[in-house]
Amino acid sequence: IEKEGVLIGIYHGRGPAKRVLDFVVEEFKNDKVDVVIFGHSHCAIKEVIDGVLYFNPGSPNDKFCAPYCAYGILEVQDGEVDAKLIKVK
Repeated sequence: IEKEGVLIGIYHGRGPAKRVLDFVVEEFKNDKVDVVIFGHSHCAIKEVIDGVLYFNPGSPNDKFCAPYCAYGILEVQDGEVDAKLIKVK
């Protein structure tokens, strides 16, 4: 997906929850993306690796392997990305 010049990849994810980020990074290592949105583990993640933002919004109602429930908001405005993770209490 392209939004205001920001290239966004979307991927469900795979593998064990503790390694899902490794699998996602590997999946997109040869792609020119700015952001990758993924899931699978239900663990909220917001991490920049090699200039790419990897964003898993978590789950608002299922912790599965996560320490807390969360949801995410990703905004693109004027070519800038703002990603927020919000913990659900």
